[in-house]
Amino acid sequence: MLSAFIRSLHRTDAVNFLCAAVLVAGSAGTAHPQASATTVIHGHFVEEHYLMEGEAPRIEWTWEFTLSLSGKGAIHEEWSGQNSHLQKSSTHDYTLGSAAGSVTWHVLGSNKLQKTVNFRQHTQTLTIVTNGKECHLDVAFRLKPGYSDMFAPRADTGEWTHFSLPKTLESSCTIG
Repeated sequence: MLSAFIRSLHRTDAVNFLCAAVLVAGSAGTAHPQASATTVIHGHFVEEHYLMEGEAPRIEWTWEFTLSLSGKGAIHEEWSGQNSHLQKSSTHDYTLGSAAGSVTWHVLGSNKLQKTVNFRQHTQTLTIVTNGKECHLDVAFRLKPGYSDMFAPRADTGEWTHFSLPKTLESSCTIG
């Protein structure tokens, strides 16, 4: 019933409600959180894939991210990732429900957010589900129809190369 209510809201109202719900669940003693408050979610996942050309070494990336959700539908992301040889970091700003390049964030229910990233031959989906102070992160990779691998630039050289589809080895998230 609550999920149907959220789906009926305008996207800005939906993110305001979601942020307020997360704040209420995570803030003892706060009876009336303000819509302009920011909700912070920290996430972590490890994924592996293989280089399809040459010696096919195993590549494992560990990713950490922080999301700051405002009551105005704004999502600020801070990312850092590392493997055995490289480190990467980036920041991005998005608006809930609006496509920004290959990225879209959506509210899927009263306690569920989803980010979809469309790559050339595959998609990556991050789904965050909250339950009170608990948080669950699911990271899924899917090939687009007609493809058997992902074609992406190497992190070390930038050269476009074929890789196996990534597999998520572990994932977690926390609120606050």
